[in-house]
Amino acid sequence: MSRTVLKALCVIAAIVLIAPGCTDKQDGPRVTVTINSPDDGEAITARVVNVFLESSGIEIVPADDNESTDRGHYHIFVDREPVDVGELIPTGPGVIHTADSGAVITGLSDGEHTIWAVLGDGKHQRITRAMDSVTITYKRSE
Repeated sequence: MSRTVLKALCVIAAIVLIAPGCTDKQDGPRVTVTINSPDDGEAITARVVNVFLESSGIEIVPADDNESTDRGHYHIFVDREPVDVGELIPTGPGVIHTADSGAVITGLSDGEHTIWAVLGDGKHQRITRAMDSVTITYKRSE
């Protein structure tokens, strides 16, 4: 093997091993948000849909006007795609803001619905690309 090829392989190996640890926390793999329930594809027959969330790499706190990317709270989007990183997360129908690991979705019509979870800072701006989504089929029980 020539020296040039060997040097190139060493550079590639260094990039593969070192680069993941050099990412910005905001965009890096350390910050996650996960929808633990409901499961993707689940059929739900109930009066409400209970959503349970989990995160890592960030402290979950109530909204407090703090713009830190080290702490924030959950934002659940129902049947509408989340805003991009840096954008203000709206209030109103289809958006739930919470620091709790559980939330209740009410008022769904029968049929398929998509639920997204993202993280926002204390001023309700989306702070990371971390996101999870599930699609459920809902049929209200009587």
